[in-house]
Amino acid sequence: MATSHGIVHKASRSTIGTLDYTQTGLGTPKGLIFLGSQNVSVNVDFADLGHTVGVSDFSGNGQMMGGNYEDDVSVTDCKKLNDSNNIYGADDAGTYAPDNEANFDSLVTDGIRLNWPTLASTARRTSALLLKEGIDQFHTQHKVMNATGVTTITVGFTPDVILAYGVGTSIEPDSNGYQMVMGMYHRADDVYASIGTRADNGETDPDSADSFVNDYIVGTVNVSTHNWFNEFTLGNFTSTGFDATKVSSVAVVDVVWVAIKFANGYSGKVGNFSAPVTNGVASVISELPFTPQFGILAATGVNTLDDTRTDGCTFSYGACCFDNADAKVQVSQGGYIDDFGFTANSECQGFHREDSCIYLKNSAAIIRVKALFDAFPSGGLDLDFTVTHANWDVTVGYFVFGPDNVTSPFLPYFTGSQKSYLRR
Repeated sequence: MATSHGIVHKASRSTIGTLDYTQTGLGTPKGLIFLGSQNVSVNVDFADLGHTVGVSDFSGNGQMMGGNYEDDVSVTDCKKLNDSNNIYGADDAGTYAPDNEANFDSLVTDGIRLNWPTLASTARRTSALLLKEGIDQFHTQHKVMNATGVTTITVGFTPDVILAYGVGTSIEPDSNGYQMVMGMYHRADDVYASIGTRADNGETDPDSADSFVNDYIVGTVNVSTHNWFNEFTLGNFTSTGFDATKVSSVAVVDVVWVAIKFANGYSGKVGNFSAPVTNGVASVISELPFTPQFGILAATGVNTLDDTRTDGCTFSYGACCFDNADAKVQVSQGGYIDDFGFTANSECQGFHREDSCIYLKNSAAIIRVKALFDAFPSGGLDLDFTVTHANWDVTVGYFVFGPDNVTSPFLPYFTGSQKSYLRR
């Protein structure tokens, strides 16, 4: 069923200028999530890992979090990106020179226009997630969080769902390791689903880890102790926003927040499921009181809630929907970093896939989980798992939303040739 959302894939500019991301018939989007990579070819995994998530409510330039990790033996080959004035950046991790930065320029017919003010060396694969139908309010902001206690986030309404992105720092740029944490929270259900990845900028072993938690929205993954710190929980929702409470304090960190309020007649859900270990179409979400029209999926190599895997890190952050021509569109972006301790090349890869919504590789660059968007049946989500593994029943976090399922108050019954109706 065609819906008013879009996932638009494009190569970024390689020269200074603007670029439009549009879907015919979309109209004016309410919000943007922008996935940017270092990848240069469609569905071809890249030797270096580069991953950014940018957001915009179209009131400013946009905000982003991300990082780069180069595939060499240098101890200065990774970097955290934390930007309150750009929606995309693919800075070179070795020189830390800006490369391929972009920010929101304007709304255009059926989409958005981004501005590339910095000369780019190479066009990179990007995807714009254009959200519209069922969204009443969409607010984004880059926030310097208090070192301890409570930070109040003011958005101007009571959110139904919160998305959060962080890299465990308030420095821009920060060359002390690679990190990316992406969280989701549903207010009414009080449910979290968050993934985190981390690789240290040094030669000690273990130097990388990934994690899935369902009790924090965002935080920092410690590769030595393997626990989360600088983590936040959410509460005290009011008509103007909410509070984020620091659970354990180590340092001041910045967080990019997305607050979403649904329109009347629309609902959303945050949760998790285990990936199957056999190939085929699987109903991974079912029995929802609404039919999803858009989904975000987040996974790491972890198959246990509130757990951290320490023999390398791998992650996938993806989305799926139908476009206005009833075609299935999807994206999965992420990568893996091996736990080599910088002893050899081929220790990482990045990917930006336009053929799947979940895509995970192990540290030997072997695909372990690959899932394609199949359908949004009434009250659920079906995925076609084309690659699975017996030991990779990984936990996948999700956020889906769509129109409420409506049951007619009338039941038809027939008396001879006459049709009548009974009210329930």
